[in-house]
Amino acid sequence: MSARHGPWRLLGLAPTEDIREVRRAYAARLKAIDVDRDPQAFIALREAFEHAQHLARWMAHQREEENLEAQALEMAEGPGSLQVDLVDAPAHPPAAEPAPSNSMRMPPRLPSCSSATISSPAPGPPRPNGRRCSPIGAC
Repeated sequence: MSARHGPWRLLGLAPTEDIREVRRAYAARLKAIDVDRDPQAFIALREAFEHAQHLARWMAHQREEENLEAQALEMAEGPGSLQVDLVDAPAHPPAAEPAPSNSMRMPPRLPSCSSATISSPAPGPPRPNGRRCSPIGAC
């Protein structure tokens, strides 16, 4: 049994990416097997079913990737694609206007908490453990 055609042949299917079709073929073949009398046939069928599902998903994924690549090529090479005519392009691009000088100013510096000019607020209400917290949250 070849790796490519083995699960399909055992399930009685042509290679497909339709998972429902794989499940239907598995169910039909499973009805024809007496699991108690031939457990090896059941194991082989189950392995073929799982392998066929994996291959079907892979085939669907490959098709989707090919479709995306084809769409990307159509967009890049299509009639509405962006084409640059280098003959009419200027030799040097226009210079950008400088940004206004006040746009990059830093905000005024706030006084630090350790500054002596700031008075500390009264402590907040006591916590269940008896400690008090400042309104800022430093306990």
